[in-house]
Order: sequence, then structure tokens, then C-alpha cells
Amino acid sequence: MFKNNYKFNLTKFITSVLIPWIPSESLKMGSAMQIYNTTHSYWLVTTLFMLMNIPILIVQIFSKQLMKLFNFKKGLLIVDFFSAVLLIAPIIIWKLFPISTNTGLIVTILMILNMLQSFTYSIKTLYIRQMTHFISNNKAQLDIANVVFNVGVALSLIISPIFSVQVFNKITFDIFMTINLIFYLVSIVLFRTIKLNENAFVAETKQEKIVLGQSTNVVYVVTISSIAGLFLFTRQSGVIGFFNNYNYDFHFWSYYLAITMGILGLVGIIVAFLIKKTRWKINNTILLFIFFILNLSWLFISQIKNVSLSIAWFFVINAIQQFIINFINNNLGFRTQNITFAKRTIKVEKIVTLIQVTTSIIFTFLLTYVLVVSSYYHSYILYTIILLTMILLVYSYRPKV
Repeated sequence: MFKNNYKFNLTKFITSVLIPWIPSESLKMGSAMQIYNTTHSYWLVTTLFMLMNIPILIVQIFSKQLMKLFNFKKGLLIVDFFSAVLLIAPIIIWKLFPISTNTGLIVTILMILNMLQSFTYSIKTLYIRQMTHFISNNKAQLDIANVVFNVGVALSLIISPIFSVQVFNKITFDIFMTINLIFYLVSIVLFRTIKLNENAFVAETKQEKIVLGQSTNVVYVVTISSIAGLFLFTRQSGVIGFFNNYNYDFHFWSYYLAITMGILGLVGIIVAFLIKKTRWKINNTILLFIFFILNLSWLFISQIKNVSLSIAWFFVINAIQQFIINFINNNLGFRTQNITFAKRTIKVEKIVTLIQVTTSIIFTFLLTYVLVVSSYYHSYILYTIILLTMILLVYSYRPKV
């Protein structure tokens, strides 16, 4: 009976995570496409994604204060209420003011909306991570709860491109926001039905293989996380430049690239979880060198005068790279998420996230600059050089087993 209740609880938990994330990711993708369609500016698309990173920085800086200010139950309620207001406001504005032909106003609204939504989701993620400790009774269940959360987010990255193509691009903005609001209300109800323990389960730290207090291992974890931030360029602002480079319809192909990467990313999360339950050890550094070789290969393949081969190989390498990134991040994550309440770990995880987001903003800016003043190929060369530098840093600071 207990196991069945726990499984039912997890089902509600993953559904609560998945439902609001789908329209959120769809809005993010749709906004980027809409902004480029109306302005043909790579810089504005890059600005959109950089603005969405600012709330993550703010929430991480004040995460300790936010967790003290409200417990996760009240915190989720307040965030959900604010999110509902956030979704209702654009619907009213769209109905009252004829802004559909005002390009500047549309871009401004989309940027502000995505930035505020990123803020609410960053806070919500903070509280949901805390919630996993209240639905778990032992370390095994906590591991499962963490992977269920990651799977929910990964599934949203697969479904949201489909949702964007089939819904976002075929209806008006106010109707899309209404659907978004309905999804969100369903999620709120599901979160309220999840059974919680009176006390949080906190995993012991004795068997942790990575001692986060050691500076060497902090550099190792931070650099790997920064590689994940660098990789975002290929699926965010850089993706439009790639398909424009070949005069391919980026609306059509970028969604299929996102779906392909999403599927392999989900597989990476699941494989990381399954391998953790065995005694197998996979060297993260070797995986990152494979990641680099794949990256390097496209620079040569793209010089062959075969557009179909170049694009197909780009799909393949990005899908495999997404698998590697998700596998490594979740492999590291299982060693850190389970001791969320330890002050030392909170401090290190905060540093990791802050550096990851900051480097992502810097790299995106640099790569977009090269894309605008030169070409996508040259921005990819710079991307590959930065990647190699970071992998060598990971190799230098790898944990000694």
C-alpha cells in the first residue's frame, strides 16, 4: 500500500512539473521566433535569452533568504498566485490595446513576460527541490524524486516544440496565454494533492564521492556546469543563425532539432540514474573529449559541399552532445542534490549556478557578436575553441580516484 501511495504521489509530482513547463518552453521558443520574424535581429533574440538568465542569478543570490522567508508550501502558493496574475495581465492588455502591428511593443512585452516567467520558475524550482525531501522517506526515494523532477522538465523540452508548432503558431497570443493559464491552474491543483511528510528527509553525506569542500573539485564541477551553459547557444540564439546559414526554414527545422535533442537528453537522464544504481563507473572527462571530437567533426563536414549531410550531421552531434551533457550533469547532480540542506553544499551549488549562468551570458554575447559581424561558421569555431579550453580545465582538475 505504501509503495503504491508513493508511486501515485510521484505521478502527481511529475505531472505537476510537466504541465506548466510545456507552455512555458513553448512561449520561450515561440517568442524567439516571433522576435526574429519581426525584427530580423540576432541581437534581440540573444537579449531575450540573456534577460531570462538574470532572474536565475537573482534567485540564486537570495536563495537562502527566500527559503527562510517562506516555507515551500507558502512559497509555492505565492509564486503560483503571482504566475497566474502574470498570465492574466497580457491577456487583458492584448484585448484592450491593438498591439498586433506594433513591432516594438510586441518585442517589449515578450521580453518582459519571459523575464518575469523565468523569475517565477526559478523560485518555483527552488521550492520544488525542497519539496522532494518531504515526499521521500529514504535516500533511494529521494534519488527517484530528483530524477522524476528532471524527467518532467526533460519531457517538457520534447513536448513543447510540438506544442509550439501545433498550437502557438496557429492561434492568437491571448488564446495561447489563456491555455497557459489553464495548464498552470491544473498544476496548482495537482501540487496541492501531493501527500507530504511532516519532516524532511536529509540524506547522510558520508558516502559522497565528490567532496564539495575541496577547491579542486569545485573547479571541476563549476567548469562542467559552464560547458552546459555554453552548449545552450546551439539550441537558443545560435539555432536561427545555423539554419539561415543554409537558407533553410528555421521555423520548421529548429523545432525538429529541439525534439531530437530533447529525446536524447531524456535518455541521458535515465541512463545516468540507472548507472548510478550499478557499480559501473563512466569517466566524465572521456565523455567530454568525445563531445569535443563531435564538435570538431562538424567544422570539417560543413566544408563538404553537401548541405543535407552537413545539417544531418549537425542534428546527430547535437543530439549525442545533449545526451552527454544531461548524463554528466545528472551524474554529478545525484551526488549533490541529496544533501541540499547542508550549508556547505548550498553554498557550492549557488556558486556553480551563478558561474554557469554568468558564463552562459558572456559566451552567448561573444558568439552572437561573431555571428553578426562574420558568420555562423566562425562563431562555431570560437565555440569549439572555448569548449576545448574548458575541457582541458576539467581534465586538469578532475577528481583523483
